[in-house]
Amino acid sequence: MLELEGKTVIVTGAARGLGRSYALAIAREGATVVLTDRDAVELEEVKSVIDASGGRARTVCVDLSNPDSASKILDFAYEGSEVVDGLVNNAGVIYFCNALDETEEEILDTLSVNVAAVIRLGQGIARRWKSQGVGGSIVNITSGAQMGMENRATYCASKGAVSSLTYAWAMDLAPYGIRVNAVSPIATTRMWDTDPDLSDVPFHDPDQVAPGVVFLLSDRSSWLSGRVIRLTNGSLTVVKPPRFVEPASYRSFEETWSSATIEAFLKEKDLEGDR
Repeated sequence: MLELEGKTVIVTGAARGLGRSYALAIAREGATVVLTDRDAVELEEVKSVIDASGGRARTVCVDLSNPDSASKILDFAYEGSEVVDGLVNNAGVIYFCNALDETEEEILDTLSVNVAAVIRLGQGIARRWKSQGVGGSIVNITSGAQMGMENRATYCASKGAVSSLTYAWAMDLAPYGIRVNAVSPIATTRMWDTDPDLSDVPFHDPDQVAPGVVFLLSDRSSWLSGRVIRLTNGSLTVVKPPRFVEPASYRSFEETWSSATIEAFLKEKDLEGDR
């Protein structure tokens, strides 16, 4: 039996790169795919590939930087299906420059597409699932850039936000049978090709990441929520929600920390070398 037989799944940013790979893999596993992107021509090309292979796909062209785009996508998806089973928040934009050179337009575009649109779509579909009394699976696409990389500061911040949303939503939405996980991929795409820091990095096939998305949408992962799966060539890592560890050093109530004692403690733990 196919992994996603009978399901309907929305995939944003489905016209190219990772989104295209996710959409094709989801269709191969039997789901009807609602494809969204702002590139209508390439979106239809993906649909034609799915149709030619006997799959089922529908397209809606939207610009996710527009606040009305989320409701447009959801209304369109539910016009063709009584129940939508999954959402893949894949669409993203990136601008490469020093943090001091980012323009207001670039900052707002990055946050609008990479964060605000993710929130609007996640909220919107979760509200529908709750009102219908059904569960569902949200798969967010984050990035290792959340830990910080040069020349893409706002993009890094946006992906950190996506991971935090994943952990928080998993807790908030669990009572309604809604699972929320994320995939942190490494793959060679057009976005990758425009990254000057990755020009010499070996090729990473986007199709090798797609099984992780299929798994998180499928019933096989019904027990899993609030996790980030990191997929690269041949390796799989799972990240749990961050937690504060027990303090490594205590002060009594009569003592207080000072700049000097904090410095001494951090140097003792060799944190100075992490700079």
